Order: sequence, then C-alpha cells, then structure tokens
Amino acid sequence: MSFWQKSAGTSRWRKFPDGTIIQTGISVAGNLGTPSNITLPVSFSNTAYSVVTSYDNARSGVTAVYSFSALPVTPSQFALMGSLASQTSEQFAYWIAIGD
Repeated sequence: MSFWQKSAGTSRWRKFPDGTIIQTGISVAGNLGTPSNITLPVSFSNTAYSVVTSYDNARSGVTAVYSFSALPVTPSQFALMGSLASQTSEQFAYWIAIGD
C-alpha cells in the first residue's frame, strides 16, 4: 500500500501503483467560444489524458441545464467551455481527469 499516493489538503487526486492518476474538481467554465484554462492539482506526463464533465445543479436559484466541453491543453491544464454564449450566471462543472 505504500505505492499509493494521495492528495493532501483540499486537492482531490490519487495516483495508483501502475502510474494512473485520477483527479477531480469543480470549476467555472468559460462562455461558448471562450474556454477557461483549468489548472490540475497534479501534472500528467503528457496530454493523452481524458476529462469528463457534468453539470453542477446544486446552486440556489439555478433552473437551466448547461453542457460542457473539455480539452487537454498541456499536461497540467485543460480548457473548459460551457454552452452559454454570454454568461448571465456562472456555469459550474464537476470534472474528472484520468491519465498517467
């Protein structure tokens, strides 16, 4: 079990003995056509990782449902974009990134 690495504090990530890293978070997405760069807690070895997003509808007074796109930019950042053309309210997205 000493081969398992995990995050300390508020960063949420885990590195498995085979080198696989799983990281999670919640971030505000950029508007349609203007993605926000999200910095990962731990850098991957390359940009061949996957990011999956889902909508955070736990905000008070929010009745809309947004869609998101995510694209690895560097080993330590990915671009996150929401479906709104102009931001009338913040588009929060849960995300999970998996790679090595």
